[in-house]
Amino acid sequence: MLGHEAGFANLVVEPGAQTVFTRIRVDIRDLPYSGTYRITTPYKILVVSNAVAATRLFLTEDVGLTPPPASEANFNLSLHSKYGPYLLPSNTRGGAELPPVTFEGRSYIADAARIGKITGSPLGPQTNVFRIECWDYVRNNGIPVLDPAGNPIVTKLLDTEVDDFTLTGRIKTDTIPDYVKIDRASYFNSPTDKRVDVFVTSPASLTNRLPAQPFSTLVARPITLYPAPPQTNTLITGTTVLAPPAGVPGIVMARNGSSLFAQSPQIKTGIFPQEVTVMDGIGAIYRARVTDSLYISTINYSPASQTLSVESISSDTVTPPVLSLSGVETTAPTIFQNGVLNLTGLAAVPNEVGIVSSYGAYNT
Repeated sequence: MLGHEAGFANLVVEPGAQTVFTRIRVDIRDLPYSGTYRITTPYKILVVSNAVAATRLFLTEDVGLTPPPASEANFNLSLHSKYGPYLLPSNTRGGAELPPVTFEGRSYIADAARIGKITGSPLGPQTNVFRIECWDYVRNNGIPVLDPAGNPIVTKLLDTEVDDFTLTGRIKTDTIPDYVKIDRASYFNSPTDKRVDVFVTSPASLTNRLPAQPFSTLVARPITLYPAPPQTNTLITGTTVLAPPAGVPGIVMARNGSSLFAQSPQIKTGIFPQEVTVMDGIGAIYRARVTDSLYISTINYSPASQTLSVESISSDTVTPPVLSLSGVETTAPTIFQNGVLNLTGLAAVPNEVGIVSSYGAYNT
């Protein structure tokens, strides 16, 4: 069995328990021979030594199974397995792809009742197959027979294969959203500078591709910033969807490769948005909290005096936040005074400490 699957961890159907994983499984029961088996699948070739006749060969490789809570990082784990690209139907082994089939307005890679040839194995056209081979030593009374050079003689006991598969999978025909990660949304508040800066990571995305069509190309679609919280609309089903804020002009973010940046106009009122809205090239909406930024000008540890000295300043100099130090085990106060903190009596310090702003920023 080969599959890219989704389910719920610990068989508990609840939000946050979702998991996505790939599975490559081989289950051969009542082995006909003892010896070394090689199993060829479209995605991986497996070798098992010293298998025993009449026993079971059960091999499973799962990638992506993680405990809750669900996260983007956990979902992405399955993309690093041997599974992929998806296999597609063909008239011949490893041949040209067949177009999708349509049922009740939905597109699928194949009719689930079809049994036939496939294509798409990353190992080569001839590995679009399930093949079992077995070798063992030629034996005499259980003892391997040697050739004139003194090497054990090996004989092939089994070589069988099938190249007819059943494929299932629905095709996503609408546009695939871009990958968008809002790295930072921070404001600056000084007597002469009142703005919001937003940094985003969004690599070029593949355009949709249907089976039997030309390979898709990378497209870097525009990303738009709205320096205001998104609108929230509730559908009749009770689902909440996000939309760009009304009456707020969008700013097309500048791009350099996968890095994007945009800056709001000056906010003369000094009233900064609690969130910003980012919209990708097909209209998907993302949101991020706006915080201040922290700049660390000095961080120094003196073993002689056992003193850790840190100087930091927030991007909000009009109404400065409370700054505190994290990551150091001490009973002494860790609140900065006028951007300065000196901790004494520290025989050792960690290699990294953090500074926390009461306005949400964090820096190390």
